[in-house]
Amino acid sequence: MLQAEEEDCSRSALSKFIEALGFNYFVYAGFKPTDSVRVYSEFILNGYPEAWRQRYDEKGYSRIDPVVLACRRSIHPLNWSYLPRVDGVPTDRALPNIVMDEARQFGLMYGWSIPLHGPGGSWSLLSIASRTADDFFENEDDPRLWSAYSMLTALHTTILEDSAHIQALGSNCSSLTPREQEVLIWAAEGKTTWETSLILSISDATVRFHIKNAVVKLEASNKTNAVTKAILYGLI
Repeated sequence: MLQAEEEDCSRSALSKFIEALGFNYFVYAGFKPTDSVRVYSEFILNGYPEAWRQRYDEKGYSRIDPVVLACRRSIHPLNWSYLPRVDGVPTDRALPNIVMDEARQFGLMYGWSIPLHGPGGSWSLLSIASRTADDFFENEDDPRLWSAYSMLTALHTTILEDSAHIQALGSNCSSLTPREQEVLIWAAEGKTTWETSLILSISDATVRFHIKNAVVKLEASNKTNAVTKAILYGLI
C-alpha cells in the first residue's frame, strides 16, 4: 500500500484525470485479501463529497452497496442506471435502494463503475459520477470510459501489486526523456502522431519511436495506457 505522500500524489493525479474527462466526482477503492478468510484490507482515494463519504463509512454501506457487490462479481463496467431496484420487499432486502437513493441526495445522480480483478484475489473499482446527464453515461463506447479503464489499471498496479516491482518501475519511469514526455503530453491533449509531428517539427516516425519507448518504460499496454500512467506518476 502507499505511504501518505504517495497517496496524496495519487489522489491529485486521479482528480486531474477525472476533471480532464469533464467530471468532478470519483472514488477509487482497492481491496486486497488478508490472512483472515473473506477479510480484505481496503484502500480508498475519495473524490466524492466529504459529507457523503462520512455518512457512507458511519453507516457501513460498503457491506450493502449494490455497486461494490456487483463489481466484486463482475469484470464488466457497471452503469448505475441499470442497477435493479428492489421494491415491495422487507426493509433489510431493500437496503441497496437506500444507498443509491441517499447518494443521489449528495449529487451522485449518474455513474459508471469499472471493476478490475488482479492476481491473488485483489481487486479494484473506479467510480465516476455526476449530478448532471452526459453522453458518457449513455454510451458504453465513449472513449472516455476506456481511458478510465486504463487509469484504473495503472492505479491497481501502483497501489495493490508487489512493491518491489513498483519501485523498479518507478525507476524506469524517471528515465523518460524530455522528448518522450513531450509526445505523451500532446497525446494526452488528444493529438495524433501526425499532429504532434507538426507541432514539434519532427517526423511522424520519430513521434511513434518516442511513444513506443515510453510505452516500454512505463510497462504500458498501449499509448493510452502510457499516458494515464505518466499522469499518475506525475511525469506529465
